Formats: sequence, C-alpha cells, structure tokens
Amino acid sequence: LPVTVDVGPLSRDKITAALDAGLARAEEMHRTGLIEAALLTLAGEWHGTGGSLALA
Repeated sequence: LPVTVDVGPLSRDKITAALDAGLARAEEMHRTGLIEAALLTLAGEWHGTGGSLALA
C-alpha cells in the first residue's frame, strides 16, 4: 500500500477530504479482514478505525 509521509500546506477542505478517503479505505480493509485497525493523521488531525488501538 502506498503511504504518504510528507505534503505541503493543505486547505481545511483538502485535509478533511484526504482523511475521509483514507478512513473509508481503512474501514473497507478492516471489514474484509485485511487489517485489524488503522490510525491516520494529517495536519494535527487523527482518525482511527477498527480494533483497539494502543499507542506506546
């Protein structure tokens, strides 16, 4: 899976759209058993889905 690790400045709308798209894909992958959980972050916003997420 491709992973983006750096982007330039983004508008609030683009941040929301990117996180919504990523979360939709992660939820699909979780439903089909490909992943247990996902945590997405962009511009200080965090979205998660799936099983229990433990941050160490």
